[in-house]
Amino acid sequence: MEKEIATATYGRYCLCTTSTINILKQKASDPNETIYRSGHPWYVAKRIVESFQDDNISVPLIFAAGEPLSLRFWATVSNIDILESAVGRWETHCAFGALKEVNPIWSSLDSIFIAPSNWQLERERTEQLSIRRQSLSSKDLYPYAICETPAFIK
Repeated sequence: MEKEIATATYGRYCLCTTSTINILKQKASDPNETIYRSGHPWYVAKRIVESFQDDNISVPLIFAAGEPLSLRFWATVSNIDILESAVGRWETHCAFGALKEVNPIWSSLDSIFIAPSNWQLERERTEQLSIRRQSLSSKDLYPYAICETPAFIK
């Protein structure tokens, strides 16, 4: 009897952010779920993760690090919590599973594209416009970027 191998289904969109290479290497050595913290409220990211989870679809989180920034690791988001500690002060806790290294072939930021607006997608469908995408850049990564899930994850 053959064993079935469970494979994750990834959503069309992913999240991208930055961290330091030392922290990422430390987290990569731990196979347990871990937390990424941000001082910015990730409200839209939380909605994306929850809406995909409702359909049993995983949302990848891709980390860029180093100088110059390059894509280093990725994981699957399990939960996002947003805590408000005082008026105008937040902390986002993004829980994710085991980190996987990004193949160096895909490490360039411009190998990922920013998620297009709904209007752009509608124009491509209804007006037969050619697909137009903007590559990810370092200025897009703080606090996080919503991007199209790259081919190396699918």
